[in-house]
Amino acid sequence: MLDCEDGLALCLAKGGDEQPFRIIGTPEKFAVEWSANYRIDGDKFIVTQQSGQIKTILGYPTTEILKTIGRIL
Repeated sequence: MLDCEDGLALCLAKGGDEQPFRIIGTPEKFAVEWSANYRIDGDKFIVTQQSGQIKTILGYPTTEILKTIGRIL
């Protein structure tokens, strides 16, 4: 899950397995406990975890993500 305005990321599932995450909600609002920041550099999807670990992922549909973000912003 991505927050394109703030560059935040949260992995909800990996390899078909749900990953631990927290989303807190009330009838009026919700809050996401984001675990990382992301950025896109060409075909690279780069994730920086809160721990400082940086992971570069190839094969994500970065062009499509950027097009979708462009429609939202």
